[in-house]
This record gives sequence, structure tokens and C-alpha cells, in this order.
Amino acid sequence: MTTDAFTISDGKISVHGKVLLLPHPVTEAKSYLDLIIVKVESPAGTIFNRNVFGLSRNGEFRWQIQESEHGTQQDKPYIDILINPDGALIAANWNGVNYLVDSDNGKITIYTFDK
Repeated sequence: MTTDAFTISDGKISVHGKVLLLPHPVTEAKSYLDLIIVKVESPAGTIFNRNVFGLSRNGEFRWQIQESEHGTQQDKPYIDILINPDGALIAANWNGVNYLVDSDNGKITIYTFDK
């Protein structure tokens, strides 16, 4: 994946040519406002529920998403990040809850419940 600011290759993200170190392989990234929103995926058997990060356009860490408080399972990472038609940043969780993500700090609020 390539954009004007970042590339993803072999699970690593580079911003303006600088490879950034994240705790797990990068599986998705999107440009959003003045940020790059990055989702990582942990290996099977590893619990890492705060798997979405907000980075500046210069590759500086701004925030890590708040963990979902919903669901009974301990392992509940975010499975998708998207921008809805109204321009809001949404993080979808496998437990059926879609969260509105505050782009200033990574805090979440319930947006929809799909199950």
C-alpha cells in the first residue's frame, strides 16, 4: 500500500522513508485528517486489544486506542478501521460493537452495535 506519506511492506510501515517500530505487524493504515491511523495484528495466542494507533504525518506517535470494555472475552482486538460517510473515524470490534474514535486522543464511544 502506498500513499503520499506512508508505505506498508512486510508488516512494517514507513513514513517519509523512515521505518517505524510498532509492537506487531501492520495490517492496515489510513490517512485521516492530520493523522495516519494504523492497525496492527498480534500473533495467535497473544492478547493485544489496543491494536490501533494514531501517528502524525511525520511518523510521531500521538495515541493508542482505548481498549473496548464490552464483551466477555479477554481477547477482543479491533478488526477494522474505517471512515464513515460523515467523515467519522470508526474502529470495529469482533464483538459487534463499532466505536467512534476521538482523533485527538484515541478514546472510544459506542457508535453502533451490530449483533
